[in-house]
Amino acid sequence: MPISTSSPSQVFAIWAKAASTAPASPISQGIAKAPRPIFAAKASISAPERASNTTRAPASAKIRAVAAPMPRLAPVIATILPCIISVPLLLSHWIFAALQAENGTLTTTNRNGPIHRPNTQAQHTGSWRLSATCPLDPARRRPDATAKDFNGGTSMTMHILRTTSISALAAFAFSPAFADVTAEQVWQNWQTLGTAYGQTYTTGSESRSGDTLKITDMTIDMTEGENKVSGVIPEVNFRELGDGRVEITMSDEYLMKMQTVGEMGKMMSNSVNIGQNGLTMIASGSPDAISYDMKADSIVVNALDFIIDGKPREMDIDLNLSKLAAVYQVTPGELTNTTSTFSAEALSFQAIGQDEEGKGKFDITGQMNNLAGASSSVLPKAVPGADFAAKMMQGMVTEGSFTYDSGNFTLSGNGDDGKTTTIDSRSNGGSLNISMDKDRIAYGAAGKAVQLKASGTAIPFPEVTAAYDEAGFNLLMPISKSDEAKDFALETRLQGLTVSDMLWSMIDPGATLPRDPATLIVSLKGKAKPLADMMAGDPTAMIGGKPPFEVEKLDISALQLTVAGAEFKGDGALAFDNSQPPMLGGVAPMPTGKLNLSLTGANGLLGKLQALGLVDPQITMTFGMMSGMLAKPGPTPDSLISEVEFKEGGQILTNGNPLPF
Repeated sequence: MPISTSSPSQVFAIWAKAASTAPASPISQGIAKAPRPIFAAKASISAPERASNTTRAPASAKIRAVAAPMPRLAPVIATILPCIISVPLLLSHWIFAALQAENGTLTTTNRNGPIHRPNTQAQHTGSWRLSATCPLDPARRRPDATAKDFNGGTSMTMHILRTTSISALAAFAFSPAFADVTAEQVWQNWQTLGTAYGQTYTTGSESRSGDTLKITDMTIDMTEGENKVSGVIPEVNFRELGDGRVEITMSDEYLMKMQTVGEMGKMMSNSVNIGQNGLTMIASGSPDAISYDMKADSIVVNALDFIIDGKPREMDIDLNLSKLAAVYQVTPGELTNTTSTFSAEALSFQAIGQDEEGKGKFDITGQMNNLAGASSSVLPKAVPGADFAAKMMQGMVTEGSFTYDSGNFTLSGNGDDGKTTTIDSRSNGGSLNISMDKDRIAYGAAGKAVQLKASGTAIPFPEVTAAYDEAGFNLLMPISKSDEAKDFALETRLQGLTVSDMLWSMIDPGATLPRDPATLIVSLKGKAKPLADMMAGDPTAMIGGKPPFEVEKLDISALQLTVAGAEFKGDGALAFDNSQPPMLGGVAPMPTGKLNLSLTGANGLLGKLQALGLVDPQITMTFGMMSGMLAKPGPTPDSLISEVEFKEGGQILTNGNPLPF
C-alpha cells in the first residue's frame, strides 16, 4: 500500500502561501493566525460554487490526498480528487506531508527478521489525469513558487504541473497496481509498488489459513530528513474465492501519523484516523488485465492532534465519502494502461478550530451530492529515481473527468474583535475535466446556478447576496519546448451575474441604472511556440522577464461584456511575425489581421453615470469625440461598430480609414 511522493516542506509552504494571500476579513483576521493549512482550506473549500474559479482551479486537486493511505480507494481518488475542489485541501497536507520517493530493493520485515524482495515486477507508477491544480500543488513545487503573474507563465504553469504530479501519484500510488489469481501475488504486488516510492514495510505476521493470506500489524514507514510519515493497519486479508478472484478486506480503522517541517522551520505533526465502513474489494483477471471492483458504505477521515512548533492547536477536520462504488482496471506492458470509474452518493466535510491565540474561531461545513468520475492513463515502466516530470517525458498520458449534481458550503467565524461573518453558498452542480501529456496540459471547470449569501456584524449590511447562472474556465497550453508552434486556448465565462439591491443601493439608490444580469465571456485560441520546458521548470523560461511563449496566431472567438444596459462584443483573428521587434509593451510585435467590434448602449450608460455623479462630464465628451473617429453608427439606436485592420508595416485602419494619430 505505497505512499505517494511529495516534499513535506514544499506542501506546507504552498499552504502558507495560500493563507497569506487570502483577503482580510473578520474571519481571516481571526483565522489567519491559525495554522496555514486550515486557512488555505477556508479559502478554497467552497468548491461547489467555485469549480469555475479560475484562480484556484488547480486549487482544486488536493483532496486526492485524503484517501492516499487507502489502496483500494485509488480509483476513487484518481477520479474524484481533482474535483472535490475543497476541503480535501484541508487534509491533503497531512496525507501528502512527509512523502518522498526513492526506488530501491523492497525490504519487508517481520518479527523473524528482514525479508529482501528485489523489485522485479513491472511497477505501476500511476498517475491521475492531472490536476492542475490541485487545489494546491502536485509535483514538487518550490516553497517560494507562486502563481503571481501570468505574463511570466512559468510560475503559473509550474504550479499547475506540479499540482498535477503529486495528485496523480497520490491517486495511483495507493492502489494495489497488479493483481493475480492468488493471494500471495496480490500482496507481493502491493509491496512492489510501495518500493517504488521509498517505503519500508514491517509486518507482525504473514500466515496462510486455508484460502486466506492474513497480514497483521502492517506498518508503512517513510522518512525524509525531519519529515516522516508512518501508519499501521492492524489486519489485511487476501482471500481466494476459488474462481480466480481475490477478495481484499482490512481493518475498519487505522491511524496515520505525520511530521513535517514548514517554510519557516516550524515543525508540524498530527494524526489522521481513517475508517472504512462496509468496504469490499475484489481483484480479478490476470497479470495481463487486472480489475478491482470496490464498494464502501462510507470512508471517513478525521485529522486531529495538531501540534505546531511544539504547541497544541485546537483543530478538528472531518471528511466523509458515502455510498462509494468504483472499478479500476490495469493492463500492464511496455506501457501500462489504466482506466477507472467511480460514483458516490455524497462527500461531506467539516473543519472547526481556533486561531493561534485562541481568540478567533471558525467552522466550515459543506457537501457535494451525486459525484461521478472517470479517468484513464498510459504509463511507462518505472525508472528508479524518476520523478513525475521524467515519467511524463517517457510517455505518460493522463486524463479524467468529474461531475457533481449539487453542493453547499457554509463558513462562519469571528475575529479577535468579536465581529462575526457567515458565508453560505449553494450550487446546482459542476464539472472538471483534465488531461495531460509531455507536450500539453488541458484543464476545464464549470459551475451552475450558484447562489451566495453573506451576513454578520463584520459587514455593513444585514445581508448581501449574489448569484450567477454559469461560470467556467478552460485552458489548453503547450508545455514542452518546441521549434514549431502548438495549439493553445483560453476561455473564461461568467454568465447571468446578479447582486442584491443592497449592494446596488451603495452607488445607485434610485435605481437609475438597469440591473439586468451581467455577463463576461472571453474565448481565445491560436498557435504559440514554447520557448522553454515548463514541465522541467526550465530556469531560462523567464530570463529578462519575457513570457516563455511566442504567439504566432491568435483567434478571438468571442469577447463580450454586458452590464448595466450596455454591451461590448468582439471577434477577429491576428497573426504575429516574431522576427520583427516587439512593439506591444515589449511582449509581441505588431500583428496583422482584423478585429470586429461593436458597442451598444454606451452613450445611455455614460449619461446615467454622469447623472449619478460617478462620471465626469469631460469623460462623456471625450468618449463622444473618440467614438466619432474610431467607430461608425450601428444598425440600432445608440450602437457603434468598428472594423480594425492591422496592416503590414504597422499601419492601423478603422473602418477603412487610417488612425488619426
